[in-house]
Amino acid sequence: MYTPAQFEETRPTVLQELMRTHPLATLVAMTPHGLAADHIPLVFHATDGSPGVLRGHVARANPIWRELEPGAKVLAIFQGPSHYVSPNWYPAKKEHGKVVPTWNYVVVHVRGAIDWQHDPAWLRALLEALTNGQEAGRAEPWKVTDAPPAYTDRMLASIVGFEIAISAITGKWKLSQNRSEADRAGVAAGLAAEGTAEARRMTELLRGGVANADGVYEPFPVERVPWESYSQGTRFGSQFRQLGQYGGGTHVGVCMEVLEAGKRSNPAHYHMLEEEHLLVLEGSMTLRLGEASYRMSAGDYVCFPAGQKAGHALVSDGDAPCRYLIIGERNPNDVIVYTDSGRVGVRLTGEGYRKSDTLDYWAGEDTGPP
Repeated sequence: MYTPAQFEETRPTVLQELMRTHPLATLVAMTPHGLAADHIPLVFHATDGSPGVLRGHVARANPIWRELEPGAKVLAIFQGPSHYVSPNWYPAKKEHGKVVPTWNYVVVHVRGAIDWQHDPAWLRALLEALTNGQEAGRAEPWKVTDAPPAYTDRMLASIVGFEIAISAITGKWKLSQNRSEADRAGVAAGLAAEGTAEARRMTELLRGGVANADGVYEPFPVERVPWESYSQGTRFGSQFRQLGQYGGGTHVGVCMEVLEAGKRSNPAHYHMLEEEHLLVLEGSMTLRLGEASYRMSAGDYVCFPAGQKAGHALVSDGDAPCRYLIIGERNPNDVIVYTDSGRVGVRLTGEGYRKSDTLDYWAGEDTGPP
């Protein structure tokens, strides 16, 4: 399965949870007559010293158990939530139109070697595990023992069990990680507007990419978060990783940014309602703060309190890139004052403005050579 790094999911608890909640797998195998694919509910069992096993059964009338020798290689595919993504959901469509449709989804591929099982006790244990898992939580859970014993024995004789010794598990969580923060927010809003159960589940996955099966957000390597970038003219541009959003944060933004030599981050500005913090991790740069300038190097920190009427801008004027963390509130309401151009940005939840009444973000800014 083609899996770009930003879509790769490797946490065992997350992979196992998808197999548990979406047990109907597609079992793919190469038989003497060509590829075969059967749709079979499977149960995962953990084992010591190995990736675990999958257990299931097929009808005895199904020729697959005769066509595959014990030890044959098979592939089980577990499909989780999925949803179409419309280009109309991307703010980038209005900016430049260079967008296309796609599909978001989560899926687990399990490879292993199959072994057939005919023992009635083994089959009964499998059916009890499968049934109890699906009946759990119901007001009156059905049990295998609810059926007449003679009838159950006849049903057991009509199936063949199997166990797959797992050799590899691969997870792919394609959740718009390769899009900008604005585009991902647009996808989340578009899914929320759909109103279906599948769309709601995809929205949850999109907004919390590193939550485990218990809903707890776990640590993750920074390298897992995709780089994004922007540029405007020859003066402005940077690369950044949206760490806070990837980690499930909704109230505070945490962004790792790299400013190449000779570039500036954003036009000089200050926020009336949002507080920001900056910590330099590597390299050095100049901070413009109001009418003053300050040299900042690795280990230096500065706070930009909400309402502090001194525009700030970052200039990487050394010979090497500068890397830093930006931490700030994600207030749905804010007023941003751009001190060089005199523009004022207003962000209000639920409020809209006619396009003719608004200015382009870069209007009035000098984006030419420094």
